[in-house]
Amino acid sequence: MPSDEIQAEVERRAAALPDREARAAEALANEPRYMKLIQALCKAAGHELDRVTAGDPAFEYNGQQMMSWHFLTDRGHFHMADIGDKALMFKGHTAEVVCEIEAPDDQFGTE
Repeated sequence: MPSDEIQAEVERRAAALPDREARAAEALANEPRYMKLIQALCKAAGHELDRVTAGDPAFEYNGQQMMSWHFLTDRGHFHMADIGDKALMFKGHTAEVVCEIEAPDDQFGTE
């Protein structure tokens, strides 16, 4: 079967799910904090998220080691650090801050 026919069949079956919208909303609500933060940073910076590529547990910020998440947007490679009350978006492998947002637990959840 040609790939365009396969795609059409996938879309037909997905559209036939009676609770598709509820499932999609539940999936978004249950996304991990880092995904919600990356999406919010991309939106605030005017970028379109392509994909998250890797987590880096060896990232250091202000003398503290923490997890950083690398991702690609329509403008290239970036990474994000969740520093508790804020999330920072950095350019590539640099310390250049592209965007900063408030990151309260009641909006983004906890890990």
